[in-house]
Amino acid sequence: MGGTVFVLSAAVATVAICAYKGQLSKTVWILLVALLGYGIIGFLDDGLKLFFKRNLGLRAWQKNGPAAARRCWYRFAGGQ
Repeated sequence: MGGTVFVLSAAVATVAICAYKGQLSKTVWILLVALLGYGIIGFLDDGLKLFFKRNLGLRAWQKNGPAAARRCWYRFAGGQ
């Protein structure tokens, strides 16, 4: 759950620095969405472990399915 602080601080710092330099481009937003998407998966995984008080969080297919969807979205949204 401590990763939330790192993900949010990285997102806020990226937007602030890019806005200050005038370089908020489509690529920056795509990368921020990817970062936040992986952060949400980690948050859900840790949250399930804490809520149900067991070591089993999300299963591998539950993590990799949304991750694959984001990779496809990134590829077709204009990423490399």
